[in-house]
Amino acid sequence: MNKVFIFSLLLLFAGCSAAKVNKTAMLLSDKELTVKEIKILNQDETIDDRHPVFSPDGSKIAFESDRSGDINIWIMDAGGNNQKQLTFNKIGGAHDPAFSPDGQRIVFVAGGVRNRTDIWVMNIDGSDLRQITKGQGSNYSPAWSPDGKAIAFISSRSGA
Repeated sequence: MNKVFIFSLLLLFAGCSAAKVNKTAMLLSDKELTVKEIKILNQDETIDDRHPVFSPDGSKIAFESDRSGDINIWIMDAGGNNQKQLTFNKIGGAHDPAFSPDGQRIVFVAGGVRNRTDIWVMNIDGSDLRQITKGQGSNYSPAWSPDGKAIAFISSRSGA
């Protein structure tokens, strides 16, 4: 069963908080076309939780949040329990998480100096943090290959 995770209000994706926001999530199943509401994210309307992604087996959800003061990567069980901050980036934050096909690693984008961003990889428990790109323009939108052996991303590098 394929699943899509969406927030109940699209305002959350834009980072807007014009009024009190109900931080609820919806699970949609493309087979049965049913919707299940899950209360999984922080209920504080000043917190910006966004960009949720399921692990390949559907047991975990990685997302970005500013609940610790800076945008960073968090992980939780699919039901909303066991929320844990994985990154602690204070310069530019960390965002755009994506699970590896085996569900054991997460690739993400982290800010750096002079508005440049780099691609990083870590295990789903936050260990074995590795920087993939190093200050060569802004790098973003990482995506794993189906076999998990390569990562594609967009870059604003200059030169040939």
